[in-house]
Amino acid sequence: MNHTYILSQIIIIWLIGYIVYRKLYKRDNRVPIDDPGFIWLLVLLIYGTLPSVSWLFQQGVYSPLNGRLFSLQPSSEVIIDLLNIVMAYLLGFSITYLFLYKKVYFPQYYTINKIGQPFVVAAIVIIAVSFFSNFFLIEIFDFPKNTSRMEAYQFVGQLPLGLSQLLKLIDLLNFFSMLVIIIAIFQRWPKNRWLIWFYIIFLLLSLRSGGRSEAAVGLLTVVICWHTMVRPIPAPKLFISGIIGLICFLLIGMLRQLGAEGIIFSGIGEFDSLWANAVELYMDKNEKKIHMPFTTRFNDFWAPIPSQLLWFEKKSPSIWFLENFHPEFKSRGGGYAFGAIAEAVYGYGIYEGLIRGSIIGIICIKFMKWFRKGGSWWMFPMQLYLTIWIYQSVRDTTFRFIVDISQNVLPAIIVLLVLRSLLTIKESNNKSNLRFNT
Repeated sequence: MNHTYILSQIIIIWLIGYIVYRKLYKRDNRVPIDDPGFIWLLVLLIYGTLPSVSWLFQQGVYSPLNGRLFSLQPSSEVIIDLLNIVMAYLLGFSITYLFLYKKVYFPQYYTINKIGQPFVVAAIVIIAVSFFSNFFLIEIFDFPKNTSRMEAYQFVGQLPLGLSQLLKLIDLLNFFSMLVIIIAIFQRWPKNRWLIWFYIIFLLLSLRSGGRSEAAVGLLTVVICWHTMVRPIPAPKLFISGIIGLICFLLIGMLRQLGAEGIIFSGIGEFDSLWANAVELYMDKNEKKIHMPFTTRFNDFWAPIPSQLLWFEKKSPSIWFLENFHPEFKSRGGGYAFGAIAEAVYGYGIYEGLIRGSIIGIICIKFMKWFRKGGSWWMFPMQLYLTIWIYQSVRDTTFRFIVDISQNVLPAIIVLLVLRSLLTIKESNNKSNLRFNT
């Protein structure tokens, strides 16, 4: 009986998601994959239902391939309660989004402000500086080569705070600069299209070193740019390629974990791991054992502030979870996301899910209204960045986008503006010298 009820929950969740999708499709007259709200909704549906579908296929028992879920073996009542939280997130978001979605303007001729050559040059300079800075820092501090990700994280965690912040800033500037270059190439399509194929090959080759998420984000970037700036991709092609991409993502994760020490912790995929986070917190909360500090629970709001300026220890919920539930895994350099479902489990359950989902819906609508009006050259890169990274608001913490925009996007825009100004000044000086010499 409970199995039938769980199946009906999953069907209702996906049905509500489909209704929202159809409304947005009619608004844009194409699949809205450039809408951060739609991507957030899609990610919630995947992360929120796949572990339950796996549980149903296995006749209500998780196997050893499910990692921690195998040892936890949540009851059907636990899974029902977790799916209710997923539905609460979904309803809060959907009701808000469907009420406000018509306020998002979609012009008949949608144009994106062209990124000028000085900004492209500035982005290339940032990437070059990032590459050489990382190279010299690795050599100076004897960074271990050919290490696993866990060992790399462990090494970075042992570096001085200021140095680790510098390394992080360099990487963040690098990614946004790459987005600027990719958008600029698509705006000059098809003149330099060979560069896009070169980038795709590079992403596929990076899978050999375990860059699964990086490759997925990069490929999604290319798809959104093509869909938005070249020609819309039909819904069936997007659906089929999305299913294939998800299967490949899971298979690559399985192959990587087969040779990793963390297989017992992570299972065959991060979908199971995040679901296990929620299950562990659910079980532990019922025994009244856990306590998360206020500063950790709402870490998203002050995470962008440098630790040196705060009077309390800045700690994310994911770090808190590892320290309290899996300290040995953390000591070996292990790390993982927390999960929006786990956030609501620790808090007020379905009520918190409704509130958080509604707030996400309002914020995504506000962003889309702003993006569609157009304006400065950096607006589409910001939209693209938010769209491809909004999944972190399901995978990690609900308001993770505050951290991403504050730490990743705004500093990159400022640095690009400064470099562009310096390049313009240098160019003007060269022209003046030329006239003087003449």
